[in-house]
Amino acid sequence: MPARLARLFAAILFLAGVALPAHAETWRRATAPGFVVYSQGEPAELREDIANLRRYDAVLHSEFSIPPGPQGAPLTIYLLERPGDVAKMLGRKGVAGYYAPRLEGSFIVAHREPPEKEGALGWRETLFHEYAHHFMYRHVPAPWPSWYREGVADYLSTVTFLDDGRWVVGRPALYRLGTAIKEPVPLLRLLENDDNALPEGRERWFYANAWLLVHLFRSDPYLERRLEGYLDALARGASEQVALLELGNIADLQRRMSDHARTAFADRISSERLPAPAPAEVETLGPAASRLVGLRLRWATGVDRDSVLADLTRLAADYPDDAQVAYQLAVALSQAMSDRAEPQADRVLTLAPDMPRALVMKGELARRRDAPEAEVNAWLSKAARLAPDDPLVQLAWFQARAKAGKAETRIAFADIEHIYRMATEIPKVRLTYALALATIGRVDEAEAVLVRLAAEPEGGGRAKAALARFRKIRALKERTRGAANE
Repeated sequence: MPARLARLFAAILFLAGVALPAHAETWRRATAPGFVVYSQGEPAELREDIANLRRYDAVLHSEFSIPPGPQGAPLTIYLLERPGDVAKMLGRKGVAGYYAPRLEGSFIVAHREPPEKEGALGWRETLFHEYAHHFMYRHVPAPWPSWYREGVADYLSTVTFLDDGRWVVGRPALYRLGTAIKEPVPLLRLLENDDNALPEGRERWFYANAWLLVHLFRSDPYLERRLEGYLDALARGASEQVALLELGNIADLQRRMSDHARTAFADRISSERLPAPAPAEVETLGPAASRLVGLRLRWATGVDRDSVLADLTRLAADYPDDAQVAYQLAVALSQAMSDRAEPQADRVLTLAPDMPRALVMKGELARRRDAPEAEVNAWLSKAARLAPDDPLVQLAWFQARAKAGKAETRIAFADIEHIYRMATEIPKVRLTYALALATIGRVDEAEAVLVRLAAEPEGGGRAKAALARFRKIRALKERTRGAANE
């Protein structure tokens, strides 16, 4: 049944008071290198969505001068039907898209509703905006301020693909332009790298002016060079005040920004041509897997977890021999610190003895009950052998070995480097990598990783504390060394 007819039929049943079964919503899954996309749309639409994502990924590699390479851990994308569904899923009004870097698997929640009118914020701009964040965290882990991250994500999200394989960047984000003209902002206020500097409820004000400023920088080669100097200064660890000097006369920049709001229509056509992506594989999920998609997403967003746990328990009862369902219930029980977690993990391993993440969970639950370290490591090492490219599995095994001290950390260092390349966007991975670098004596590299992480919303608190401790210890060692040389 076509998707539109299915939705109409469901609406008629709802109005008639007929209850729908819990698995009425069927999900489809498309896979391609670097992506797993879930949607309830038609297969042809889903194939086109993932083809455009792959084109966009190639555009971002070109725009950021990142050479093609291994994709790393795949990104999961959930395409809900409407923006309101995204807001409801996240428990946050007005949110149409969301990106979350997670060790369990980084994911995006977006929607697939067409824009109401030309120039409005559409589903593709929303998805591309969120994917730009993932790309930057994965491939360009720089200490960029929030105005630049959001502005450049908006700037690139309006890309269009030409029939000959070229692309166009810099198209005006008309849904931002009106706000930028009506609500100009004191530039220094925008440039402050302080989340608390923004007035509450002024997100549109912030996004519009951030987009306009990035568009201005990208439209003028001289200003773009000044921007590069500013970003390079931040990457070296310079203070915000010192880095701002690279931008030149702020008052002049403010005037140019105001003028640009009325002329921000320049775009750029690439000279490169993208090859046509190979068609993605699309499969229609069965009842259990379809129900699990929604529950897994609801659990990941953290909204009303008691209700999700109850629904997972019912799903596991309905499908007692489904290992994936049993595993997701075990995850929920473990994170809820339930006494039922380890028996449920045992149940998973009965169904799937070689499921790597279930083995990791068993090891971590064994550690929680103070089992001997040898028992814990036996579970973790087996998982690591079975899943060499799973960041969650490999990080658990690396951290277990790192507890043995500097010598073991040095032996296992190649493994944390591999994890870092697979999932650079995950704060816990970067923090662990920085500490491993410091442990083996590569202190300058460790500090650079912490500087970048401390500037990001996801990594801020722990990274800032680690960076402060790191610099305090380093300063103490330098003073001690200086005193010894006198």
